[in-house]
Amino acid sequence: MLTLALLAGVERGINRVLALDSTALPRLARLNGRVIAVESQAPALQLFILADGQGLRLASQWAGAVDCTLRAPASALLRLALAKDKQAVLHAPEVDLDGDSGALMELCLLYTSDAADDSLRV
Repeated sequence: MLTLALLAGVERGINRVLALDSTALPRLARLNGRVIAVESQAPALQLFILADGQGLRLASQWAGAVDCTLRAPASALLRLALAKDKQAVLHAPEVDLDGDSGALMELCLLYTSDAADDSLRV
């Protein structure tokens, strides 16, 4: 229950920030129907990211197919969120990607493009 409340709060915060950038939501719309699974190995945590023209949806469970799975320790996931060079983090030995990483890369580009406002960069 706590996880659901935490995810809902994070989702609301992210979507409020995304709404400040006029290019973010149309770019997220290109990811409509794509599901990205994020699995932290230490500590053990699983998160599913769904994007559409309304913003991001975060879920702790997903019964359907996923397009891409990102597995990494929490420290690597934090580095990914903060890094300007996301490719370098994604190619680190402790990071594992399965499936079509195009959706993940599109999501990463949202936070690193010059069109994005500095407040949107994660």
